[in-house]
Amino acid sequence: MEGLWYLGRAERPYQRPIGVLLNVQFDALVARFFCLRYALGAFVFALRPAFAAISWMLALRAGAMYGFFCFSPPNLTDLAVAGGNTTLIVALDIAWRTFMSATVCTLSYLAARRFV
Repeated sequence: MEGLWYLGRAERPYQRPIGVLLNVQFDALVARFFCLRYALGAFVFALRPAFAAISWMLALRAGAMYGFFCFSPPNLTDLAVAGGNTTLIVALDIAWRTFMSATVCTLSYLAARRFV
């Protein structure tokens, strides 16, 4: 979902205001480390409680909160201290990451319930 976001829908809004800050060389090792760490956090803070409660709605809500609270601090910090960031970019990024986290946690919960 992140690749689709950055390579598709979000490329234009990000490119003009912060294009000079974007990394032109994709670092796959850093991306893998982030994804593994983020997935572990999503499991601990959203999926485990949802499985315990047997509730896909909890997976959705907890996933949204996890995404919101993980991505708001760095985005708001960047807005406060980094040049080139705009309120629109920060709002878009937080909204996207909240939606993405809620979606992935919900789909992961539903898939796991189907196969377990």
